[in-house]
Amino acid sequence: RDFQPLDITTLPRIRLVPMKATFSMNDEQLPMENVSMSRFHFKPYESMKPKRQYSDPMPDIYVPPLETFSGATTIRNTYQGQPGPRARAYIPEIRMLNRTGEHKHRTNYR
Repeated sequence: RDFQPLDITTLPRIRLVPMKATFSMNDEQLPMENVSMSRFHFKPYESMKPKRQYSDPMPDIYVPPLETFSGATTIRNTYQGQPGPRARAYIPEIRMLNRTGEHKHRTNYR
């Protein structure tokens, strides 16, 4: 067998030393400072655009068009449709239904 059980009575005893509290509740001590690494290295973002309020009037940025709007597309200008053949009205031929023969009242036929 390669595993040998240890006799725990022969092992040295471990003495537990209680840890001291890092923050005592005495009134003489100051509270922990609230400056973290993120707060220490933070630099506010300086925007290039000036901030506008909702109530500020819009600047005059509208430029009127120089020529009138032409809504014609390329296809509308160049397409030349060919007239197709005129559709004929479909009139079914008049004939009577075949009423002779035996009617089988089944849903499946072989």
